[in-house]
Amino acid sequence: MVIIDGDKGEGGGQVLRTSLALAGILGEPVEIHNIRAGRSEPGLRPQHSTAVEAIEVITRGKVEGNKIGSTSLVFEPGNIEPGHYDFEIGTAGSTQLVLQTIYLPLAMAEDESRIKISGGTHVPWSPPFEHSDLVWRKAISRMGINLSLKLLSAGFYPQGGGRIDVKIKGKSKIKPISLTQRGKLKSLKTYGAVANLNDKIAERMIRCVSRTAKQVGIPAKSVKKDVIRPSCHRQGAYVFVQLDYGNTRYGSIGLGEPGKRAEVVAAEAWEDIEQYFHAAEPVGPYMADQLLLPLSVASGESEFVTTRITPHLITNAWVIEAFGAAKVEIDGNEGGPGTVKVKPV
Repeated sequence: MVIIDGDKGEGGGQVLRTSLALAGILGEPVEIHNIRAGRSEPGLRPQHSTAVEAIEVITRGKVEGNKIGSTSLVFEPGNIEPGHYDFEIGTAGSTQLVLQTIYLPLAMAEDESRIKISGGTHVPWSPPFEHSDLVWRKAISRMGINLSLKLLSAGFYPQGGGRIDVKIKGKSKIKPISLTQRGKLKSLKTYGAVANLNDKIAERMIRCVSRTAKQVGIPAKSVKKDVIRPSCHRQGAYVFVQLDYGNTRYGSIGLGEPGKRAEVVAAEAWEDIEQYFHAAEPVGPYMADQLLLPLSVASGESEFVTTRITPHLITNAWVIEAFGAAKVEIDGNEGGPGTVKVKPV
């Protein structure tokens, strides 16, 4: 049995998700202590508990300790079973983070799976639906992982109520990647989204992004825009900005809330985009730690260069090595750019 200290490194939910996924893939029982010890509310929150439930169900496994607030659990996986599954978080907890726990085991299963997850789709401190669909899905498709995502309903903080539909093709053979250069800038696209609100709010967010893009020298012919109106039972607004290069894609979101001006929402999304635009490396800081898990079970060695080495990246590498899945070499200092090499065992 693998023993994992959840207080290691940044001490967040990524330790839990990576441990559960690897345990399911490798068929290795795992005992996790000090779950989310580095957070203001330690232990399992609803989205983490749902992720535990999901991996237990899809592997026909056995879990001890899956309850809200629990800081330790034991997971004994069975065999990964493809199929149709439906998981309900019950709060605005992130649907995308639940998906990240189970997508890889199901991608390596013997048949296709269909997953529905209800909860938050556009909430703070987690990937929004557009990032998963437009950026993350594109990245993992390079590795041979084939899945499709559909937003059935948007769910905002604090009510949640969103729903996603996921199709995951089985029998994936994970391919290594080499991603060390961005290539040339191809386009910038802005999605201004409003749910049960006036389109003018979306248009204001888009105009703000277009104006700042021009100021940093992005050619007007490269700038594209689109107003989208996601289905939602409540009101909400956000802007998603996407940069496309020859070899990679980057995205950032600004989330609206009551009383928050459209221009402020756009500026928050743009701040992250501008940092990436002025850097040179192809892989953003959040995508870097998301790439580690699939690359740890790839058929060969991978290498990529990231704009920033984060505590999430370092911690995820530690978990992967604790399972003996791969050797992860990170060349660079925390907070700065670096090169990452993943060598599956």
